[in-house]
Amino acid sequence: MKTENVVRIGQLAETLKTLGDTQRAKTHQPDQENNQFLPDLVTELRAIFVAETGENPWAKPIEDISEQHLHQLSDTYIGEEEYFIEFNTFWLAFLMTKPEPDQMVKLLKQLKDWGYVLDDESGLG
Repeated sequence: MKTENVVRIGQLAETLKTLGDTQRAKTHQPDQENNQFLPDLVTELRAIFVAETGENPWAKPIEDISEQHLHQLSDTYIGEEEYFIEFNTFWLAFLMTKPEPDQMVKLLKQLKDWGYVLDDESGLG
């Protein structure tokens, strides 16, 4: 794929995200049809950009994990009512459950799908 096409894909992803955010802000309620379509399209365009360039300018460090995502991980891998204030605390609790390798892979894939990156400073990269 040509460099200018890859760059354009990244620009289109951002334009679609901005349009969706603006629409939700103006109407104060999401359009049901676009509510599903736009985020999926943005995700797909970003994935193409990352696959073609090997870079992810939208990646967020794991330390910036949202409270919602952290709660979802806790519910899925630790158990309901076990909430953690940061990812490192969750990670230690997760490891104490002695997870199977496939569970670890599943958790790390989920983090990647959400756009988080693990690096040397996170202690997991």
